Amino acid sequence: MDILLLNLANLVDEQGQERKYLIKQVAVPPLGLLYLGQILNEHGYSVKVYDQTVTGVSNIELLKLIKKLNPKIVGFSVLIDNLLTTIDLHKKLKNWNPNLITIAGNYFATFFPEQLMRTVNFDFCIRGEGEYVLLNLINFLSKNNKNLNEIKGLTYRKNNTIKSTPIPEKIKNLDELPVPNRKLIDFNYRLQNKSTSLLSSRGCPFNCRFCSFSAIMGKVWRPRSVNNVIEELQLLKEQGYKDILFVDDNFTLNQKRIFQLCAEIKRNKLDDLNYSGDCRIDNVSLNLMRALVSINCKKVTFGIESGNQRILNYYQKGITIKQIKQAVETAKKARMDIIYGSFILGAPGETINECINTIKFANALDLSFIVIQILETLPISSIYQELVEKRYYQPTQNDWKKSFRVPDICPTAVPTNVLLKIIDEGFVRFFNKRYLTKLIFNTLTNDYYLNTLIHSIKKFRIGAIY
Repeated sequence: MDILLLNLANLVDEQGQERKYLIKQVAVPPLGLLYLGQILNEHGYSVKVYDQTVTGVSNIELLKLIKKLNPKIVGFSVLIDNLLTTIDLHKKLKNWNPNLITIAGNYFATFFPEQLMRTVNFDFCIRGEGEYVLLNLINFLSKNNKNLNEIKGLTYRKNNTIKSTPIPEKIKNLDELPVPNRKLIDFNYRLQNKSTSLLSSRGCPFNCRFCSFSAIMGKVWRPRSVNNVIEELQLLKEQGYKDILFVDDNFTLNQKRIFQLCAEIKRNKLDDLNYSGDCRIDNVSLNLMRALVSINCKKVTFGIESGNQRILNYYQKGITIKQIKQAVETAKKARMDIIYGSFILGAPGETINECINTIKFANALDLSFIVIQILETLPISSIYQELVEKRYYQPTQNDWKKSFRVPDICPTAVPTNVLLKIIDEGFVRFFNKRYLTKLIFNTLTNDYYLNTLIHSIKKFRIGAIY
């Protein structure tokens, strides 16, 4: 085997000890790694993708598997959650084979490549969109070409010095990318049925302060063509997939494109699949919701965030309380099966009364499920920078490794322990007697609804949003 790409789990603690791992991700594969793997595969390289987040195997067992595969190159997707697992496994790999080439990508490799390479003995970091950067790097390595300066988006070592090349331009035409091959990974992901994610566009032009996705994918919204998306859906149907989750940063930004996509899904008889995805509140219209419902889109998620206009303005969300109410009512009128609402508590300066008001607002909306999370921030976030500039928080050298619950580092936020009590009370209020009657009816008559309920309860008190 030439290349192994790893999606590691959060199973190593700060003392370097492996802890009991609760498998939390069973629905969708690491799509980014599958894109990387497929573009390498199409250029003649042997590739495998391994997802530890669903297998839950220990690093010791994973090392045994890697030894059997004996790859020449191992790539890591390095995130906040799996940094410690990465450090542990990387050390084991280099002890086994010091000549093994290791490459890092994703969050840390993009924003903190030098710090990462000083902490973990990676040979290379790939910054930003990685498909062509990784391909160019592998081509150079296979030809023993030493002129790495020509590869944009790369951080590497030369004469004990860490060097970086400029970030490349974003991929303008996403249709030129291959369809990610889900067969590169030996695992069947399931919601209710065999499921996978699909990315029909990249980038988001909005400026929500708690979101860092556009920092990698960019502010320019870049859609795939409708025909290109249909080709992928046809392949997925042939492979037996039933549940498709659109994971675009802004799936419904262009309503005309969504109408075209829905029409083509029906024309190609792909409306027997189950679809779901996110939708911005200010993109909602009755025609849009009806078009989604017509293709068997069973679930839509609205990022509502707060029941207070002041806090929505602080987040630069670009929506109003009136628009939120109208969007939920419109989705109900269109007969959308499941309507998710996500909320955030813990903004700087947010009061207890405002937090409680968000809970009341969430319960007043006719939502199927709610997720209430405590605000987290990253060192690349404007919220983090604001806390530093206002001297609410004194940064340290190791901040690059971390994410922060804002209430834990901001004296003007409601304390975390208080927020957790408010969230618990909100959960109890949401599942009140009136709601439970409707819930029991829906779960008895709709298997998809029951399965969504189970996943929602598992995720309800996720303590981070970023």
